[in-house]
Amino acid sequence: MTLSSSILLNHLRDLMKSKIYFKDIIDTYIVPTADPHQNKYVVDHYKRLKFISKFTGSNGTAVITDKEAFLFTVDDYFLQAKQELDQTCWKLMYDQMNDNCSIINWLAKDLKKNSIVACDPQLVSIFDWKEWKKILLQSNIDLIPLEINLIDLLWNNQRPSLSDTSISISNNELQNSKESISKKLHQIRLNMNKSQVHHLIIHQMDVILWLFNLCLVNIQFNSVLLSFAIIGYNYVKLFIDLNKLSKSIHDYLQYENVFVYSYDSFYNEFKKMIESIDYNEKFCVSSTCNYAIQILISQKQFVIKDDIICRSKTIKDPFEIDNDSDHDELVPWSRPDLLESPNITKRQSNISSDIIIDSIDVKTFGLNQKLFNIWFKNNIQQLKINEDNHDNIEDILFLYIDSNEDDNHISKIIVPDYEEKITNIIFNKKLNPHGYGYKQIIYDIIKDNMFIKLPYHPFETKVNKWVQQDYHTYGGQCRSLKVLLINEDADNASKNKHVHSLWSEDNEKNKEYYTFYHGCTQHAAHSICLNGLGLHWNHPKGTDFGPGVYVTKNVLDALVTAERRTLFQISNEPENRPACVVFQCPKDEFNRFLILKLHNNNINLNHDRPPITTLDITEDQMFEWPNFVHLCHHRRYPLPLVEDYDSIEGYICNNICQVQDNTHAPKCNLHTWQLCVRSVGFAKKFTSWITGIILLQIPDSSSTS
Repeated sequence: MTLSSSILLNHLRDLMKSKIYFKDIIDTYIVPTADPHQNKYVVDHYKRLKFISKFTGSNGTAVITDKEAFLFTVDDYFLQAKQELDQTCWKLMYDQMNDNCSIINWLAKDLKKNSIVACDPQLVSIFDWKEWKKILLQSNIDLIPLEINLIDLLWNNQRPSLSDTSISISNNELQNSKESISKKLHQIRLNMNKSQVHHLIIHQMDVILWLFNLCLVNIQFNSVLLSFAIIGYNYVKLFIDLNKLSKSIHDYLQYENVFVYSYDSFYNEFKKMIESIDYNEKFCVSSTCNYAIQILISQKQFVIKDDIICRSKTIKDPFEIDNDSDHDELVPWSRPDLLESPNITKRQSNISSDIIIDSIDVKTFGLNQKLFNIWFKNNIQQLKINEDNHDNIEDILFLYIDSNEDDNHISKIIVPDYEEKITNIIFNKKLNPHGYGYKQIIYDIIKDNMFIKLPYHPFETKVNKWVQQDYHTYGGQCRSLKVLLINEDADNASKNKHVHSLWSEDNEKNKEYYTFYHGCTQHAAHSICLNGLGLHWNHPKGTDFGPGVYVTKNVLDALVTAERRTLFQISNEPENRPACVVFQCPKDEFNRFLILKLHNNNINLNHDRPPITTLDITEDQMFEWPNFVHLCHHRRYPLPLVEDYDSIEGYICNNICQVQDNTHAPKCNLHTWQLCVRSVGFAKKFTSWITGIILLQIPDSSSTS
């Protein structure tokens, strides 16, 4: 029988007063929407908030005191919560900051001194627990971890089993992966040795899937795999639902010397392990790991580091580069597969299983079809595509562009309309602040026109007004967005009062957040909202700081980039207007990541200077801005020196063409700035920080002259 919220709350308050589970009366009990892995979406087994409140949304926190019960949620779920809550026993509260620390601040002001606040430590990250405790202690309020979850005691035998989920694990990729588990473990152990830790605890689903070469199948909505792993120098233990592992996966893991345990046994096995090891050995966890794990480890043995896995995971092996698939946590921006593209004419070979491409329609990319056909016939007319050859159309087009040495010849292989636009842009300092040449802009044209008609959820727009919407992404997830449409060019739009109203509504919130912008086409904005930021693509001619996604704090720079990139779209249809993705990043979360800040060593970077000789750059000088930019644009990216960094920041080079031709050293406008997001973990965080989309009207072609 299902009990009402009112009865459940009374039973919960009885447990809080009982002193069975803590020596004193518990004044306030917190119920977050979370699981032991800090997943945003939780399986039915962990939907404690739904059980106690009947609220079915995925974003909410309950606070129960001896007399009142509050449910905090964001504006996206406010109406839903109002309809689902029993208003006679619940008070609905607006979580304006979408941050549990704001709830704790409210508690610190509302509760009496010497009150006791309790929560299940498995549901709170180490970082958040420390923040909560610090805030509450300032008001003489104690935060205590309860090993027994009080909601579970009420739920009892009605609680769904962990095995209720229909997700299973596939080993389809095991025989194909070029990077074995043992090779990944070797690199991780080298990183552990550098950090002077002996045992590494992993709780993140994406890391465990990557490490053990697994993927999820039969996913209907949000993918959640509950698992832990512990890595030592001579062992690796995986804690997972054994029912989801086939015999072939069991055999594979056994072959790789992985000890497999049931998921439920993690805490007991971990306690035994702590008791049996040397007191001087150190355990390492990430700051997002749940606080219950830290409680089990002595302070002397405990280390928090977020980058040991990221150092290895960020660097893709050749198989991953060639075979990025939908299983990736970060999917590349959507573009057609070569064999599925409508731009090619193909046929089956008569003498083998190969597929032969006879021709490619390049008019849609702004290229002269006749000249391309001549080159194609003389070079790769009999291009064969098989399981060992995964080229995309852009790879062939880049090869074609690179076969034309000088810009004068390149201008002839472009259709006249594009050639005129490119020429105008090259000499337009506003639209070409980087100093791009023909090749650089043509590469961008090819890349931008690769976008296919995505099955995206359309942006809801009103002119000069932010429109709140729930944007549906892959996997049944939902992203809360605000969208603004402006009928002006980039220069005027950047001064539009509505652009700045998104973050000026709450000055207090603005102090705690950084705002970044990424200029692109609307198709690209849809792909970012659907898939997240993709890190796989690197410009063939090089970029200022190497591969990654570039953002800026200057909205005008982003809007101008969006305007330029949309000038070359095949069709001026309304759905592919210039777009700017807005990210609002909490400063405390942003500052956890490792950022390389390039310095200028007191050089006048805004003046012309002689070219840099690559061989003269020593390792100590590589982090000077002009030297680093020079190396990146000459395809000498210093990966070993930057592999530990999540991002790189510095000025924007404005003479790229001269740098690539090696006629001048890099120079810049000292008022410009950019951030290159380069690690998978940072890109995931940036994706979660997407707040809004700014759309512009299609610029008139005459505006480029």
